[in-house]
Amino acid sequence: PVIGIERMYISKNIKNLIWTNTMGYNNPEVDRLFAEAQVEQNFENRKRMYNKVQEILVDELPIIWFLEVEYYSFHNKDFEGVPLDVWGPMNPYDTIYWKKGK
Repeated sequence: PVIGIERMYISKNIKNLIWTNTMGYNNPEVDRLFAEAQVEQNFENRKRMYNKVQEILVDELPIIWFLEVEYYSFHNKDFEGVPLDVWGPMNPYDTIYWKKGK
């Protein structure tokens, strides 16, 4: 959540720029939870913090999400290193190589 999500909700990022907190959302509890989760070493504790953030955001609805984009990836079996994760085509392709190449 730190990359891409936090910046949309933390109050220190209230700006009139894309990928920032453009709606002016300000909740000190959300700020605190995001900050503490960043440095929390225990996975279960960090998970609880992010779950609490999610509960608060669902309750307060600073943004109403009405679109979810699904990314589909497919590739030729002769290639290796193709990123197959949630970022789909937004991944860098510098890890891809042709198995038959020299």
